[in-house]
Amino acid sequence: MATIIKGKEVAEYVLADVRTGVDALLARGITPCLAVILVGDDPASEVYVRKKKEKCEELGIRSLQIHLPAETTQQELLARVEALNADPSVHGVLCQLPLPEQIDEQTIVRAVRPEKDVDGFTCRISADERDLMPCTPAGVMEMLRYAGVAVAGKRCVVVGRSNIVGKPMAALLLQADGTVTVCHSKTRDLAAVTREADILVAAVGKPHFITADMVKEGAVVIDVGVSGPGVVNKALQRAIEESGRKLTLSEIAEVIKHTAYKVTRVGELIGRGVAKAMDIPFGVADLSLAPTPAVGDSVGEIFQTLGLSSIGAPGSTAILAMLNDAVKKGGVFASSHVGGLSGAFIPVSEDSAIEAAARSGALTMEKLEAMTCVCSVGLDMIAIPGDTPAETISAMIADEAAIGMVNSKTTAVRIIPVPGKTVGDVAVFGGLLGEASIIRVPGGDSQKFIDFGGRIPAPIHSLRN
Repeated sequence: MATIIKGKEVAEYVLADVRTGVDALLARGITPCLAVILVGDDPASEVYVRKKKEKCEELGIRSLQIHLPAETTQQELLARVEALNADPSVHGVLCQLPLPEQIDEQTIVRAVRPEKDVDGFTCRISADERDLMPCTPAGVMEMLRYAGVAVAGKRCVVVGRSNIVGKPMAALLLQADGTVTVCHSKTRDLAAVTREADILVAAVGKPHFITADMVKEGAVVIDVGVSGPGVVNKALQRAIEESGRKLTLSEIAEVIKHTAYKVTRVGELIGRGVAKAMDIPFGVADLSLAPTPAVGDSVGEIFQTLGLSSIGAPGSTAILAMLNDAVKKGGVFASSHVGGLSGAFIPVSEDSAIEAAARSGALTMEKLEAMTCVCSVGLDMIAIPGDTPAETISAMIADEAAIGMVNSKTTAVRIIPVPGKTVGDVAVFGGLLGEASIIRVPGGDSQKFIDFGGRIPAPIHSLRN
C-alpha cells in the first residue's frame, strides 16, 4: 500500500514554522524584509508579485516593492540590485522574471548576493554556508523530512540535471549524506539505475516519465513534473473538499481558470529560458489541456470529480464547454503569446477515463460529435471497425468540417479504421497513443451524398460585423 506525501500538509507545516521564526525575530527587534523588483507591466508577473506581498504581510514580513518601467536599462537594474545588496535592512532580494529583452537575466541573477538570493539561483550548497536554496529542491527535502524519510546512507537517484532543480537537488541529497546518482538523457539503461534507488526524484518536467517498472518495492518517489489534466483535477478535488459546502459552477470555473494560469505561467517561463539559452526567439504557449493514457492524467476524470458517473453522461457537453473556456481564460492571462489549439482535448485512446466510458457504452460516437462543438478539437483518436465504408468516413469528416466552419473553430477528424476489428474488440496503439475499444459508427448509407463531390460553400461570417 503506497503512502502519499500530501503537499498541502507540508506547506501548512512550513508556514507555521516560518511564522514562529518571524515572531522570534520581531521579538529581537528585527523585521525581516523581502525586496521584490518588477520591471515592466507584465500582468502575470504583477499577480505573482502581489501574491508574494500578501503572503509576506500574512507572516509579518516587510514587503518592499520596487516597480521599474519596461525601458529600464541593464545598468540601472544592476544599480538597484547592488543598492539592495548593500542595505542591511533588506534580508532577501528577488527580481521577478521574465525581464525585458534588453536585460540579460543571468547577469541580474548572478548579481544578487547568495545570502539574499531568495530564488536560490546563486547557491553554492556546502556544509559551511547558509545560502538560500532553490525553492523546488528545498521543498522536496522538506517533504522528505515531514514524511520521516531519512536520507543518510540511502541510495538516491535524481533524474534530470537542470541548474534550477536537478543539480541543486543532487547537492542537497548529498549534503544530507545520501549516496547520489544523477541521470540524464545520455544515461544508459535508465530503468536499471532507477530500480536501485531508495529515494527517486524525477526532475525532468515530464509527467509519468517514471513508470512502475522503474521503481523497486519500498522506494520513495518524488515527481517534480506537472501534468495539465491531473493538476486541474487535483485542484478541483481540493477546492471541493476544503469548501465545506457545495461549490457553484462559477466557483468551479474560477478554480480551473486559476490553475490553468499557474500551469501556463510555469510553462512560459521554462520556454523563455530554453529559447534564450538556444538564442532563438520565443514562439507561443499552447494552452492545450491534453491527457495521457496514465491514470491520474485524464481529462475524463475531471468530469467524474464534477459529479458525472462518467464522461458521456448528460451534462458532459456543458462541463466540456466550461472547462475549455476556463482553461483559455486562465492561460491567456498568463501569456501574451498564445497559439496552438489551446483548450481541452478529448482523444479517446489517449485518455484512460474517456476510453473506459467508450468501452462501457456510456460515450458514443454521436455524443463525441456533439462535444466537439464546444472543445478545441474534433473526433480524436477513435477506433472504428475496419470494414467501415470510405464514403461513411468521408461523411463523418464533412460533418466535423461543418461544425468547424459554422462555429469558426479549429476541428479535425482522427478516426482509425482497424483492419480485422469490429465493435467490442480492442486496438492497442502503444505509448502515449494508448488503446481503444472499437466504437460503433452510426448506421445509414452516405454514399450518394459523398458521390455528389465538390465543396460545400463556406458560411457567411461577414454579416456578423
